[in-house]
Amino acid sequence: MVVGEFTQETDLLVIGGGPGGYHAAFRAASHGIQTTIVETMPTLGGVCLHRGCIPSKIYLSMTETIHTAAISKDMGIDFGKPKLDVDAIRKWKDQVISKLAGGLEMQCKKYKVERVQGTARFEDGKHVAIEGGSIPRIKFKRAIIATGSRSIELKGVQIDSPRVLTSRTALQLEDIPKTLLVIGGGYIGLELGQVYAGFGSKVTVVEMTAGLLPGVDRDLLRPLLKRLETEFDAICLDTKVVSMKDVKGGIEVGFEGKNAPKSTKFDKVLVCVGRHPNSRDLGLEKAGVTIDERGFIKVDAGFKTTAAKIYAIGDVIGNP
Repeated sequence: MVVGEFTQETDLLVIGGGPGGYHAAFRAASHGIQTTIVETMPTLGGVCLHRGCIPSKIYLSMTETIHTAAISKDMGIDFGKPKLDVDAIRKWKDQVISKLAGGLEMQCKKYKVERVQGTARFEDGKHVAIEGGSIPRIKFKRAIIATGSRSIELKGVQIDSPRVLTSRTALQLEDIPKTLLVIGGGYIGLELGQVYAGFGSKVTVVEMTAGLLPGVDRDLLRPLLKRLETEFDAICLDTKVVSMKDVKGGIEVGFEGKNAPKSTKFDKVLVCVGRHPNSRDLGLEKAGVTIDERGFIKVDAGFKTTAAKIYAIGDVIGNP
C-alpha cells in the first residue's frame, strides 16, 4: 500500500462483470448489501454477452431462419436462395449486444451497484489494488471472484495467422469461408460450426476423442448428430491435428488418426479445444486462495474458497 493512497470500502466486492458476477452483484444489492463490481471492460456482460454465448445464439437464430425457409420448399413455399449481407448481419449482432449491455447498466443503477472499471489484484485477504481505474484500492468485507475463462491454444501446432480463428475472432464474422475446419467437437466448436455451415461454408469437424460433446448424455446427443450429419461436410472422430502451415489461399493441416479428412487444405481453421480459467495475475496466493493443477480455483459446496470470506463462481472454478 502507498502511504496516503485513497482506499474505498465496500461490504461485497465482485471481481468480474460476466453473467456470474453481475447476477451475484444484483442479487446481493437487492438484499441491501453494499456492492461494488470491478470489470476490465467498459460495459458489463463479460465474454458471454460480448464475444460468446449471445453473439453465437444471434447467429444461430439467423441460420435457423435460413433452415426453415429451405424446408418450406417441401410445403410448396419457395423463398429462393438466401442472399447474405455480412456487414448487415454483423451490425444487427452488435445492436443486440449494445441493447443488452445498456440494460445491465440500468440494472446497476436500479440496485445501486457501484461500477468500477479496471483490473483487480489481491494485496491480502481484505484488499485489492485496481489497475487502470479511477479508484486505486478497495477494502472489502467479502469478495466473489467471477473472472471467467479464455480459449486454449493448440501448443506447438497453432500458428499466428488471420486464417486461424478462435471463438472470439470467429464471431467477428469477417467473411464466410468456402471451407472451414473446426478443431474440437465440444459445444463451442459445434455451435460455431453450425453458424458457418448455415451461412454457406463447407464445415469439417475434427475431434480427437471417440465422440462429440464428451460428457453429454449419448441419448440426448443422437438427434443432434442426425442434424449435424446433414449440415457438416464431414465429422472426423478419433483424429487430431498435428501441424498447420499458412500457404497460398489457405491453411495446410496435418492429421493423425484413422478418420482423417480427405482434404488437408482449408480456407480457415477454427480452434475450439477448451478454455483456461482466468486465475493468473489475480494475486490469489496473497489472499490465501488455492487453485488446482489446471488453474481452477478450489471451492467447497457453498462456493467458498480456501480463504475466509472469499468465494468464487463460474468458469474460473471449472465445472458448470
